[in-house]
Amino acid sequence: DGLNKSDTLIDLDQKMRVRTVDLAPLIDEQGNAVFLVPEVSPVFPGGPDSMQDYLQNFLGNIIAGPNEGVQNTVYIKLVVQTDGSVNEVAPAQSFPDWIPADIPQHCLEAVQQMPSWTPGQYRGRPVKVAVLVDIGLK
Repeated sequence: DGLNKSDTLIDLDQKMRVRTVDLAPLIDEQGNAVFLVPEVSPVFPGGPDSMQDYLQNFLGNIIAGPNEGVQNTVYIKLVVQTDGSVNEVAPAQSFPDWIPADIPQHCLEAVQQMPSWTPGQYRGRPVKVAVLVDIGLK
């Protein structure tokens, strides 16, 4: 079918290691394919700078601006549907205990309320794509 089910990556830190990573789509609970690496990635309306502006407006002074140091990063996973809507929003990791519980919750709300994205594509058709959003905190 022409679909490569894996790719080979080379780590060049201290020693060369080769590992194979499975890039095949996942199958969700409804039996639909969810891509991790589509041919065309989904895009937040206006691109990455617009997403940073959206998060800055939603989260206010807890998010680090472009010229500020990031103290910690919150990772949120989501799925961009074939119509561009965002759902299946959840933490991608457990949050450190020293971050007040309301901050990760507020970050989750910001992602849940995002406007529709331009959906990802595979072979010219829109597809569901799993996305990881990182939010840098002050």
